[in-house]
Amino acid sequence: PGKNYLLEALNKNTGALMWQRELPAGYTGGVDGDLGPKSVPVVSQGKIFLLGAEGNLFCLDADNGELKWDRELLKDYRAQPGYFGVGSSPIVVDGLLVINVGGRDASVVALDINTGKEAWRTFDDDASYSSPIEVEMDGLRLVVVVTRLNLVGIESLSGKVVFKTPFGKSGPTVNGAIPVLVKNDQGSFVFVSAAYGVGARWYRISNDMIETVWKNDRSFSSQYSTPVEFQGALFGTAGREDYGNGSFRCFDPSDGKVLWEETDFPVGHTFLVDNHLLVLDCKGSMHVLNANRERFDRIYNGQLFDGDARSMPAVSNGLLYARSNAAAGKGILKCVVIGKAR
Repeated sequence: PGKNYLLEALNKNTGALMWQRELPAGYTGGVDGDLGPKSVPVVSQGKIFLLGAEGNLFCLDADNGELKWDRELLKDYRAQPGYFGVGSSPIVVDGLLVINVGGRDASVVALDINTGKEAWRTFDDDASYSSPIEVEMDGLRLVVVVTRLNLVGIESLSGKVVFKTPFGKSGPTVNGAIPVLVKNDQGSFVFVSAAYGVGARWYRISNDMIETVWKNDRSFSSQYSTPVEFQGALFGTAGREDYGNGSFRCFDPSDGKVLWEETDFPVGHTFLVDNHLLVLDCKGSMHVLNANRERFDRIYNGQLFDGDARSMPAVSNGLLYARSNAAAGKGILKCVVIGKAR
């Protein structure tokens, strides 16, 4: 309501309201006019971490919504909000909240989850819309982050940069997809992709090195969606929503070879559930595919929403939670049974 965010806790099975909390929202809009928030809330160790589109970070008690601490990250780190405001989601690693801030004083920062105090800051680059991932190799725990113009590996406890390589392109471009870690008999690899003529990269990584295996703009170029790995292949939607050139692809990341492609498939979010691919596209349609590297094998397609649905859904215990984008100021949240509870 007004210029506030509304955070709600709902019963996961019935949708009944348990508590709600209003939080100040100061973002006035960017290229698309969406006022946010655009980051996914993070729940860890009894706390909820919410990052607003204007860069304000809130930590709340998950039981009752009580505000524990907050930070003004763009002010604290002299960062810019980017074309669409702040949209990278933090992650929790070893009791630290790791954030792709992109400030003049720090590119990536880690805050103590209990106090909000800085544990470390590192690197020098603007932020992207990609979220960090956690990687464990040879007993070392790293966070791997796509920033505005780089891919960086950082020791999670110390903030020491162990590898970095240029990725992205200056000008009106965006890095939005999240890195994908793949481990196999040949070692540890990271796949990253962006649209806007950037294309895809397949890197071999270790705890002190990063090496480009291949790069091109043909295998998979993603505006913001992230592919998933199954049995050595990657599956997901490539293309740009604003160009309407989305497609669903399966490709071999070891050499970038496209194994098959289904054209005229709207850009969307892909999840791996057992051996099935669950896709919610930006037009509000839900697809279920067999994770088949031989052919496009869709077994269900239905309209979940009557409007846009760009928000990241969640899958938990046989249920899909998804939200449409606001139409006439109001979005719709749905819970759908997708499988057996575990």
